[in-house]
Amino acid sequence: MRPITRSVFGASAAAVLLFAVAGCVDEKKVFVERPFFEQPAAAAAGFIGYTDTTTANKQTACGNCHVAHQAGWKQTAHSHAWADLKANAHAAATCEACHTTGQLGNAATTANVGYGGTQDLRYMDVQCEACHGAGLDHAQKPDGSTAPLASIAADTGKLGTAGCSGCHSGTHDGFAEEWRASLHGTVQSHAIGSTATCINCHTGQGALAAWGVTANYKGKTDAPAQHVAITCAVCHDAHSDKFAAQTRYAVTTSDTLTNLCMKCHMRRSVPDMTSSSGPHAPEGPTLLGQAGWIPPNATFKYGDLKGTHATGDMCVTCHMSKTNFAQDTKGYLNVGHTFQATPCVDSKGQFVGGACTDDLRSFKSCTVSGCHGSEAAARSAYATAELRLNTLVAEANRLIALVPKTEFKTNDNLITAGEGATFNVGIATKPGAAAHNPFLTEALLTTSIQALKTQYKLTSTPGVVLTNVLQGHGK
Repeated sequence: MRPITRSVFGASAAAVLLFAVAGCVDEKKVFVERPFFEQPAAAAAGFIGYTDTTTANKQTACGNCHVAHQAGWKQTAHSHAWADLKANAHAAATCEACHTTGQLGNAATTANVGYGGTQDLRYMDVQCEACHGAGLDHAQKPDGSTAPLASIAADTGKLGTAGCSGCHSGTHDGFAEEWRASLHGTVQSHAIGSTATCINCHTGQGALAAWGVTANYKGKTDAPAQHVAITCAVCHDAHSDKFAAQTRYAVTTSDTLTNLCMKCHMRRSVPDMTSSSGPHAPEGPTLLGQAGWIPPNATFKYGDLKGTHATGDMCVTCHMSKTNFAQDTKGYLNVGHTFQATPCVDSKGQFVGGACTDDLRSFKSCTVSGCHGSEAAARSAYATAELRLNTLVAEANRLIALVPKTEFKTNDNLITAGEGATFNVGIATKPGAAAHNPFLTEALLTTSIQALKTQYKLTSTPGVVLTNVLQGHGK
């Protein structure tokens, strides 16, 4: 098909024809209106597609006005989805709907739209309209009343419901199925009616607002009770490839304010002198050695004891491992979006979700990350660390129970040894503490126990070792 090039100039662009008259300096300018885009066929159902299909330009009709989004989108994998498909030896006609612009990913209710209705290559690649829907009405009347808004929903792949899962689901690309099985796939009901700041991490709309995303989208102004969960669009930006996998923030940085995962997983990691609340989501700072209450008797400071994975991809290394699990029809645990480092699996290695004992967990992520030579070695190391921390937690709790109740006060601008030790027990009993940073966690507990003994004249249980054996092992 020939490139469609004549509408690149925009609706008000004019061609200037100069007539030079001998001996005169006058000019005659003739203005000719050019169409903004080539009118789509009726079968396209209002989808406009490209105005220039050449590989060098990849100019979408939408991008004639939305220049910044066009420039960002051209750098993403969506912009060469068609070429990628054609370069694949296994390409089939059934693949084309997800490598073109048409019915999937937007609010279209029929398959016969865009590429699906015309087979026209002006709809090749995953263009703006693949997420936003047909743009003809907006192009003809470009005001807010006609703007086709994309959705940040991701809970279904059915026609008529916008969302990334229109394509990113199924046995071939099981992101949606995995996401649904994760905690990110559900709005935690307790967070909706508690405090306004809770939705900043517990709902999609809340997170995007907290992160300063100002773009409009369907459901943006919905009340918290109607908010969606932490969907694909929260972590990924369809308009930019600034970071790997089009994430909104980097996953490799050790800055807790700009690391993608730690934007939320860094809450209440140190005690608050005005509150008795324990740690809430301290995983990021724990990994980086920046969490907990450091007693006066400690010989370490924040940042001294980092977790093993506090480099490279950090959280992603374990929590998004693309291991080869036995597949069921939904493709679970194929693309790392259950976010579980050691998921529960059945006897065939298939993901079953829920809770289970460590012997029924898969430790494959620990081997593909390069840290452990085998699942058995990883499981053994985790069990050793977990047993050690559980022993120290039990001892700390026994001593805390002996501390006078007057030592636990709110709003007194003071962290007592009893309060600090209680906070550190909270760090140690968070899920995954034995993996996130056993060295820091052990040190927090041993120094807390020493502080409790010193401050309140208590005696520890005989046989409880207060040297940091895990810390030494990690060096």
